[in-house]
Amino acid sequence: MMGSMMRRAMIVSSTTYTAEVLVVAGGGGGGGSPAAGGGGAGGVRYSASVTLTPGTAYTVVVGAGGAGGGSGADGTSGNPSQFDTISCSGGGGGGRYSFPGTNG
Repeated sequence: MMGSMMRRAMIVSSTTYTAEVLVVAGGGGGGGSPAAGGGGAGGVRYSASVTLTPGTAYTVVVGAGGAGGGSGADGTSGNPSQFDTISCSGGGGGGRYSFPGTNG
């Protein structure tokens, strides 16, 4: 675990593959009061055809969701996710009552 995300390398075996790839980032945490806003959805990216080449290491990052705000505090933003060069941003944190949230 690296901060609030998981980072791994995936290495393809001896066969070339074509794969569909769906990358989903962590959602934002909700604000911390009864009338607070909910956190924003994590970003989503899709690729219908990615060629995976033997012996190549591909970076895989799974972003965690943001933490909910404590009493009267904003939620935190979600973390980004990535597969090789395909990445997306985390969702924004929800605002506490009468305050704006954070951008994702």
